[in-house]
This record gives sequence, structure tokens and C-alpha cells, in this order.
Amino acid sequence: MALPQLIGLVLVVALVFGGLVFTGGHMAMEALPLELALIGGAAVGTLVIGNSPAVAKEAGAGVLKAFTGAKWTRDDYQSML
Repeated sequence: MALPQLIGLVLVVALVFGGLVFTGGHMAMEALPLELALIGGAAVGTLVIGNSPAVAKEAGAGVLKAFTGAKWTRDDYQSML
């Protein structure tokens, strides 16, 4: 197992089990923010485990680009019409 995969595995285990410890092991609605952190942490760790560093970096850049919003606005489309 290469170093990035090992780091990803440690991230998954630490974030999932660490989040469960913080929530007290209960699966209630008050644990929702930490549950989302668990899922996100597991996803990031899995991305690091399953891909090369270059692909993981591109995927991270793509996620950031998706959260920054659309390049074109409603006014841009209306001006084209």
C-alpha cells in the first residue's frame, strides 16, 4: 500500500470512528452535523485511497469549482436573447 492510500485509510478510520465518539454513538438528529462530517471524511479518505494523487487533486479542484457556483448568471443569458 502506497503512502497516499495509507493516509486515506487513516483518515477514513479516524474521521468515522472519531465522529461516532463525539456523537456518543447515538444516531439522533442532534448528531446530524457530525454525521455529515463523518460521511464527508469517509468520502475524502476513500478518494485518496482509490486514486493517484494527481486524480485526487483534480477531483478536489472539481468539487471546489462546483461549490463556487455557475460561471454564467441569469443576466448573461437574458442579454444573449
